[in-house]
Amino acid sequence: MSASESAIADLLRSFEAFAALSDHDRAWLARYCEVLGLQRGAQIFAAGTAGEQAYVIVSGEVVVSTKDADGTARDLARYVTGEAFGELELFSNGVRAAAAYCSCDTRLLVFPSRGLQFPALLERHPELFARALHRYITVVASRIRAVTEQVAENSPYIRQLRMQMYRDKLTGSYNRAYLAEYTRAFAEPRGGSDPSGVRGAVVMIKPDNFKEINDTYGHEGGDAALRSLAEHITSMLPAETSLIRYRGNEFCVVCPELGAGGAAELAEKLRAGVPLLDFAAVVAAGNAGGTAETHSRRQALTITASIGIALHPLDGRSLEELTARAHETMFEVRGGGGDSFAFASGALQ
Repeated sequence: MSASESAIADLLRSFEAFAALSDHDRAWLARYCEVLGLQRGAQIFAAGTAGEQAYVIVSGEVVVSTKDADGTARDLARYVTGEAFGELELFSNGVRAAAAYCSCDTRLLVFPSRGLQFPALLERHPELFARALHRYITVVASRIRAVTEQVAENSPYIRQLRMQMYRDKLTGSYNRAYLAEYTRAFAEPRGGSDPSGVRGAVVMIKPDNFKEINDTYGHEGGDAALRSLAEHITSMLPAETSLIRYRGNEFCVVCPELGAGGAAELAEKLRAGVPLLDFAAVVAAGNAGGTAETHSRRQALTITASIGIALHPLDGRSLEELTARAHETMFEVRGGGGDSFAFASGALQ
């Protein structure tokens, strides 16, 4: 083996698929390689082309880049002397997802040489490439396991990101996007049904006279009141339920464990409990411009609530159907004077 072939055989160690091969095997592979000298700016391959070759940088630097929808170039990776790239597309017979070019004068080891087809080499040396491909599959599998373990280790962080996505910024309760996450709670109920066959409920809540708070204290005061209302409602909720800010000052409580009786008890608890919160005191406490004396002289301001209940599966089998029925019933209660609750299923009234 010539000195140049020996140097190429050593460079082939940079390919993970060839790193574990014997010196003899790499010497054979060296015969199917070539070294190219490329000038700065030269394109090595374009996006959308077949991955027919893999590369090792003998000297210089290679940039892999793609273009955004508006045509702006975006660099994805940079490879320097001794690093390999392009193996995945070569061994998987894939298509290049990005382009590669030389950021300076660069020398590349290319496998296989131009004019050679990798499938033909596979047929010519099946045992050698079988060992190489087995090695490469092992490396890829190891990487997948490492990523999976990292995700598992960071799962609290991932959960935190999910909660940020599903949290309402103003009230801290869940937002409407979270309803999709709760669909499975009704598809696969964990609790048993009550005698009427009910397996879960959705309760919708809307303040009857919240506009009075906005008119009296402005929208900043209204925001403070809404935050306190969400906290107040949450304090009255049983386990296995979630409060969702549905729209504006409307809230939705998803109750996968409750039957008709439990839903009625919860609704009455909310109806009676909402008026216990003094919103004048809440808004005054958050108003830095007032004094303790002026705060104490403020007239108490309370509100009532209209509540609608939809039962699964009597009022719907999907969470979308249940929230729609509960929402409709809530407005019927409000139209009748408010400060009450009602079931969407009239038979349970």
